[in-house]
Amino acid sequence: MTKRETVYLTGFMGAGKTTCGKLLAEKLSLPFIDLDDWIQKHHKKSIPAIFAEEGEAGFRKRELDALKTVSGSAAVVSTGGGIVETPEARNLLSKNSCFYLSAPFEELFKRIEGDASRPLALLEKPKLQERYDKRVPLYEECGYCIDSEKLTPEELCEKLAGMLHKRDPM
Repeated sequence: MTKRETVYLTGFMGAGKTTCGKLLAEKLSLPFIDLDDWIQKHHKKSIPAIFAEEGEAGFRKRELDALKTVSGSAAVVSTGGGIVETPEARNLLSKNSCFYLSAPFEELFKRIEGDASRPLALLEKPKLQERYDKRVPLYEECGYCIDSEKLTPEELCEKLAGMLHKRDPM
């Protein structure tokens, strides 16, 4: 890993992108960027408000713009779970150090069920399962797949740091 490289964490809602991302950034002495937080800060609107006003398509446009803006930063970036639905975003992610944090749908559903801060988490379970099933192959296109189901955030962070170090020692 180079000092200027952006490390991306992607995966479905509840996979641990933000929790692990913060730990990884600290371990690598890099800034941490949560893309959803970045969008809310720069647009002065909550994610649910953006969804309500502009729909999912409006949010995805803002998400792609945010991804392009932070790309090239020496940072650990936690992406939104649906960013992979945008081909241009997948292309950008796949050209960098991108890690897909995978876990079975049932486990992720338990983690996010009823979370009003995640507009899509309020979908009925079968609709959410459809989203998950649609996205899994898209996540797999973007980078290294890490099964995160049975790992603590600390263990996941260690595994990611080890993979980055083995691939390209600093």
